[in-house]
Amino acid sequence: MSDEQMTAADLRRKAEEKVAGSGAVDGELDGIAVRHLLNELQVHQVELEMQNEELCRTVAEKTIRETHLNNIIAQTPAGYFHINLEGYILDVNNAWLRIHGYETREEVVGKHFSMMQVNSESDPAIAHLAELKRGVSIPYGDFASRRKDGSIGHHIFSAHPVVHTGDIVGFEWFIIDISERKQMEEVQSFLLQMRSLHPVEDFFESLARYLAKTLTMDYVCIDRLQGDCLTARTLAVYHDGRFEDNIEYTLKDTPCGAVVGKEVCVFPQEVRKLFPNDTALQDLQAESYVGTTLWSFDMKPIGLIAVIGRNHLINSRFAENVLKLVAVRAAGELERRQAEKAKKTLQQQQHHSQKMEAIGQLAGGVAHDFNNKLMVILGNAELAMMDIYESKKILGYLVEIRRAAEHSREITHRLLAFSRQEVISPRNLNANVIITESLKSLSRLVGEHISITFDADDNLWFTRIDPVQLDQIIMNLAINARDAMPGGGTFAIETRNISLDNISCCSILDAEPGDYIRITFSDTGIGMDKETLTHIFEPFFTTKGIGKGTGLGLATVYGIVSQNNCLLKVASTPGQGTSFTVYLPRCKTPNEEISSTTASLSTCGGTILLVEDEDAVRSIAAQYLKRIGYTIYEASNAQIALELAQDLSLRIDLVLTDFVMPGINGLVMMERMQLIRPDLKYIVASGYSTGHELLRDMSHGAFTFIQKPYDFALLREHIERAMNSDKEIYAKDSSH
Repeated sequence: MSDEQMTAADLRRKAEEKVAGSGAVDGELDGIAVRHLLNELQVHQVELEMQNEELCRTVAEKTIRETHLNNIIAQTPAGYFHINLEGYILDVNNAWLRIHGYETREEVVGKHFSMMQVNSESDPAIAHLAELKRGVSIPYGDFASRRKDGSIGHHIFSAHPVVHTGDIVGFEWFIIDISERKQMEEVQSFLLQMRSLHPVEDFFESLARYLAKTLTMDYVCIDRLQGDCLTARTLAVYHDGRFEDNIEYTLKDTPCGAVVGKEVCVFPQEVRKLFPNDTALQDLQAESYVGTTLWSFDMKPIGLIAVIGRNHLINSRFAENVLKLVAVRAAGELERRQAEKAKKTLQQQQHHSQKMEAIGQLAGGVAHDFNNKLMVILGNAELAMMDIYESKKILGYLVEIRRAAEHSREITHRLLAFSRQEVISPRNLNANVIITESLKSLSRLVGEHISITFDADDNLWFTRIDPVQLDQIIMNLAINARDAMPGGGTFAIETRNISLDNISCCSILDAEPGDYIRITFSDTGIGMDKETLTHIFEPFFTTKGIGKGTGLGLATVYGIVSQNNCLLKVASTPGQGTSFTVYLPRCKTPNEEISSTTASLSTCGGTILLVEDEDAVRSIAAQYLKRIGYTIYEASNAQIALELAQDLSLRIDLVLTDFVMPGINGLVMMERMQLIRPDLKYIVASGYSTGHELLRDMSHGAFTFIQKPYDFALLREHIERAMNSDKEIYAKDSSH
């Protein structure tokens, strides 16, 4: 107490003693002392009033601070709870209720804090509580607690004892929920541990299973987008704890269609009402949906992840964050697989192309030599037949020689078709007509133990192809079917009109949208496995025994299909047969061409310069041309021919030249000859037609091309046409 307060107290006590103890009256009390006492009492009274006012202000400020602090605790995002020494909950804030899944304070106040414990025996909170009871504050720690729904939450916290009058009366805790962060760390850890190379389970299947568990959803689908982004092919489908078969489906009228091109798309409830035409959602009784796009390195959509649940999606933000994180890893894996597939396909195509190029060169060389020999056979047979009409027996022999040579010529046509060097004569035709004609010989080809059926489209569109090549396709596929059915079976041919759209083209290699004639050849044979299917178009590849197959049949089909810009699709299952489907582009003007066979043209005579480096071929051709009335100048190479052309005293109406010759080839010779005789006409022949495209590009002179070994009657027709064509450029090609 201050000196003044002590003085006032002493005066009060002295006055009370004198009045009560001595029995004295007022007169005995010193008047000055009384006045001093009264003054002190008045001062003390004022002082007490001031102290009371200060105390009232202090109490009011304390009340305001407590109210403000309570509001802060109530509104802070950190959870707060207060327990007494026995561990019973005295108070919690709104954040604590939200973190633990409660709605009101009444649900928890008065209950023991053990209701939050995950493990009553080894819970870290027990050790933390022991420290607090010793008066030690805990600035930082972490623990797990059980929520109202039984799930486990993870938190970081700070805690301190509550002290009153020097004694610990309870404990206050502040917690921050890190459950979502911890889950995201677990997702990252899972993605880092995944191995895409030789996994026990497929990468996308593992990912689908994990997403279903992490997001507590019922259905997870991971897709690869097709080229048009209107359809998708599933990579993994996880439904109610099991995997389903992968399928291809359209994105129209589905929530997946709404996802494409977006980072994340969420429908937390009533997704079925939003997409009523999605039958899959109806079948699943789906309520919620969250999906994300998988982006390539150059930011093109290449895939989708869709997660579907039968209940409302409670934590949309967490689901979005998980999918964003997973999408990066999934897109990388998908792009890696696509790159590996493209690389493998490119390597296979390169390998196949090298094989085709090598065998093409071989085939072309064989055809070139073979054609020259056939020319001699055919020419001699033709001349002999012109001289011995009186001898029917010898004539019959010669007819057989000629027929055999013609069949041999077909062999060279097949070789050249395979090597893509044959000069074809495509025309607009109805495939049904060619197939019907082929059926006459198919039964003898495949044998009586095989039944042949033909289901023709009565209104089949026209297509453009060389009829000989179409017949080769039919024959080769029939032989292939026959060999696949040694015990008998059915070989079926079907024709249909079909229009391919973007979606249909996805399943056919190199296909483009448009109208096609589809011809399907199917058998009920032994079928082929996937490994065999990868090799069937390789030249000389065969599964038949030695001496039973050349391995050129399907390679020839492949060559013809490629040469004519057609499409080819193969499907086969071991034990269930094989089907080859050929798509021929539709030709919309079936009557644009007329038959090349016209009325006979009268021979007007003339002079022909015959240029051929093969002596036997040149001799037989010269003899034939002389027999039908032409004057012939012969040249064994281009140099001699040019020297003859320079002699302007010689009349030359037409040049019949081989294309492939040593030294100067036929093309170079023609270009030089046009400088000397610009109006000269040409017929170019070759049994090895490399360079024919160069002939097509010539812009000067009139010429036609004829394939060796040529039919002499056809050669005569071409010569007569050229001789009678004074103005127009005659550039019609023929293969035989």
